[in-house]
Amino acid sequence: MRSIGTQRLLAAVQAVAIHVVFGVVVFFGLDFATPAVQPKIPLRIQASVVAPAQVEEMRERETEKLREEAAERRREEQRQAEQKREAEEKKRQEQAAEARRRDEAAAALKEKQDMAARERQLADERQRQIEQLRAEREQLEQQRKEQEKEIERIAEQRRKDEAEKARRLEEERQKQLMDLENQQMASAERVSLEQEYFAAIQLVVMQSWRRPPTAQPGLKCRVRVDQTPGGNVASAQVMTGCAADEVVKRSIVEAIYRAEPLPYKGYEDVFRRTFIFEFQYDG
Repeated sequence: MRSIGTQRLLAAVQAVAIHVVFGVVVFFGLDFATPAVQPKIPLRIQASVVAPAQVEEMRERETEKLREEAAERRREEQRQAEQKREAEEKKRQEQAAEARRRDEAAAALKEKQDMAARERQLADERQRQIEQLRAEREQLEQQRKEQEKEIERIAEQRRKDEAEKARRLEEERQKQLMDLENQQMASAERVSLEQEYFAAIQLVVMQSWRRPPTAQPGLKCRVRVDQTPGGNVASAQVMTGCAADEVVKRSIVEAIYRAEPLPYKGYEDVFRRTFIFEFQYDG
């Protein structure tokens, strides 16, 4: 572009120079014909006189033309400078875009790397959690087995305790049954022995009794007797409700004293210091 402008400038300068020279020649009437060679045909030169105003007009036109060419050159230079600026701006924008692309690519790569690092971290964390859960599950399983063993041991001990308790209860029940049977037997024997004891007392008293004439058959009198171990009578008293006279009552008391010692040997278990027996006379 710069070479074309230079060529145009040189051409314009040459044209101006030719017109100036031509004007000078015309104005001063100079003849530049070469004297060395004379043509065979005579050269006829016709010249016309140019007025100064025309020269000045021509000069102004040339000057205007030069100014227009200079303005054109400035416009061309501005256009070229604008194109250069646009090219440089485009290049700068392309470079900036390329830089942005590189930055974006680097950022994308970094984000991808960061994401991969986070994923690896998350994977490691998940693996750690899985291993922790596995360990906790194994620990819980071990605890469960130990608890089952403890429960089985407690259940076995409870079964043993219950069996032992049942055995003791059965033994206690059997013992109670035996004790009850023994008590019943003893009670029966005691009742029997008491009946025998009082029958023996009544027998010896009846044998010692001297029946008064006023005693009637069917006589029944309750008598309170106080005695000491061995059968010795401390006191004897006919109780209220005896349907007999004083003679008969006194004869009963005397019979008790005559019968002492009352039966004792063999009746120690049923011996009583104070007892009441029923004196009965059937006739």
